[in-house]
Amino acid sequence: MPYDSVFMNGVVAFASDDAVFHMRLVENTLYNFPHQIVYDAFTIYPFGSLIHWGPLFTQMIATLSLIAGMGSYDMQTVNTIGAFFPAVLGALIVFPVYSIGKHLFNRSAVYLQLL
Repeated sequence: MPYDSVFMNGVVAFASDDAVFHMRLVENTLYNFPHQIVYDAFTIYPFGSLIHWGPLFTQMIATLSLIAGMGSYDMQTVNTIGAFFPAVLGALIVFPVYSIGKHLFNRSAVYLQLL
């Protein structure tokens, strides 16, 4: 079961390096909210590098974590939100894509694409 492989023994186990890096960005953003780092000294050793990912994904998880914690945050809650956020965002993206398609073309063009 996928849930059991992510949430085990009270720890949220992120499977890839990108997920771990994003959650590190979220933790840093929460510590310095609403500011996010733009340079990471821990990448491309020994020089560091600029962060090439946009801040929206990180800011959304950080903001939801602060809302869920009513102004403060607990890393267990932050990691749980970070684990569920991509799936929820992926499920909800259907509605704006449909709306944009309907307004750019027309309702029948959207229905023809679905067939």
